[in-house]
Amino acid sequence: MKTILVAGGAGYIGSHMVALLKERGIHTVVADNLRTGHWQAVKGGAKLYVGDLRDAAFLDRIFTENDIDGVINFAAFSLVGESVTDPLKYYGNNVEGAVSLLTAMQTHGVDKIVFSSTAATYGEPEKQPIEEGDRTEPTNPYGATKLAIENMLKWCDGAYGIRYVALRYFNAAGSDTEAGIGEDIFYNTCDDLRCKLGECIECEGVPGTFVASWYNGILAMEIFGLGRFEYELWKHDEEDYIAPCGKALRHGDPEINFHIPSSGVPITDEARLDSYKRAYEFYKDKLVGGVAFFRCNSWLLYPGHREFLPENSNILRFMDDFDIVSYKVWPELGDLWRIFGRYADRAPEELPTDTALRRAYAERIRSGGTLGKGFGYIVFDGEKILK
Repeated sequence: MKTILVAGGAGYIGSHMVALLKERGIHTVVADNLRTGHWQAVKGGAKLYVGDLRDAAFLDRIFTENDIDGVINFAAFSLVGESVTDPLKYYGNNVEGAVSLLTAMQTHGVDKIVFSSTAATYGEPEKQPIEEGDRTEPTNPYGATKLAIENMLKWCDGAYGIRYVALRYFNAAGSDTEAGIGEDIFYNTCDDLRCKLGECIECEGVPGTFVASWYNGILAMEIFGLGRFEYELWKHDEEDYIAPCGKALRHGDPEINFHIPSSGVPITDEARLDSYKRAYEFYKDKLVGGVAFFRCNSWLLYPGHREFLPENSNILRFMDDFDIVSYKVWPELGDLWRIFGRYADRAPEELPTDTALRRAYAERIRSGGTLGKGFGYIVFDGEKILK
């Protein structure tokens, strides 16, 4: 089976190429430093090596461990404006990375490369439409680094027999929703920022957030909104967990941390199952044994809810999805802002009762009942919860 090394395969264009290679039945290895790429975008079971192309030992390991037939190089810094203010950064990364990659190819006898160049090599065109053979005179260091690599490829072809194709495309746009990297995921994830701002406006009267660190995970694309819920991939760093269904989560295994955005969308049976299925598909290449272990630590999982919430409550049905393994009783009435918003600090008899949830919580507090949070797991096989 042919094996292609995709450098920069965790980036926007590179990840779509990896998905296409999978569709064509071509085995793929990805090398990426994840400075601007994201491991979550690497689909189809491609082997991901995280490191810098300028590291000769890193590349030697890739070529030694895999029988590489050819290379596709997308790896580059690509912000035109930044390249003008910091040209050495671009020459150091783009050109030196290409030198190191070509050196490794020559050492290991790999003689085919497709290079992701740019139309920025042309600079200001003398005429339109631009033809391939038109003058190349870049107007920024980004385009200049790409042209320098094209020239280097030409000389390497003559000297070492490394055959190449350079693609000078313009702006790339769009997404492959079937590959699980569609724009809808980005927009759905970022909608939680709106929810967080809304919470602060509701409680404090000004835009802001109670959890500023949460923004980091979203902006770094480590947290993903997939349907009603949000998820992030973790490694299990606690004692082994044996689910009631017999499935085991061992130390170091992947687990999917689970968040419930305050979007106001009901957590119905349909919404929950849809979200679990989306998360399973999104992370399935990272799972062990074909099942997803979702973990959640939330006030919504407090077992005491069964004592005071109505039987038809979506919260109780949500709790039924989980094997709740532990819980804590709040020594003080914490997190009430999640239910009562700006009214959370009121005396119990003054708490609003305009919704069923607020009414149930207000009555619980007035009667001296306990509140708290719970922690549990869902084991999901892509279609159903395993009990």
